[in-house]
Amino acid sequence: MLRRADYDLRKIQEKDLVQVLAWRNSDRIRDCMYIDTLITWEDHYNWYHKTLDRADQLHLICEFQTQPIGVINASQLDQYHRRCAWGFYLGDTYAPKGSSYVMALLFLDLMFNDFCLRKICGEVLSFNADSIRFHQNLGFQQEGLLKEHTFKKDVYVHVLVFGLLSEQWQQVRLNVESRLFADA
Repeated sequence: MLRRADYDLRKIQEKDLVQVLAWRNSDRIRDCMYIDTLITWEDHYNWYHKTLDRADQLHLICEFQTQPIGVINASQLDQYHRRCAWGFYLGDTYAPKGSSYVMALLFLDLMFNDFCLRKICGEVLSFNADSIRFHQNLGFQQEGLLKEHTFKKDVYVHVLVFGLLSEQWQQVRLNVESRLFADA
């Protein structure tokens, strides 16, 4: 079992950019993203500096025992409607099993409790069975299907739209936490 104290979320810093770019450009992660072209250092650096002062975005690093292992983002962060979209990836292939769920648990708690959001939305490419199952295990419900929504590897791919309301999260949260942590 994992220990919650071994994990933390913090804002992405300039010192993280080299590692984040390496993760983002890896085949394993690129294959499951909307945009699967390689990202240049210049584009990555410019993206980071453009996002620093945006109130509608939040870009976080997940750490395990102070070592970065993944990225989790909120976009379209809307305090009026109390919702956001999310995206994430576990970059470190050697992170302990279950770390992606810990990263999600910390993020969902942050968004629902500290940011007082009511809903988190996600989109998953239809062939990404692991991400579909991941969303479902966290209590997300499929709310829609965007047919032939994105072009990947010479074919159009469907995108599944998921949503999680704060009250749904509260119903599954303790079960998720108890499966993860020895100290839950």
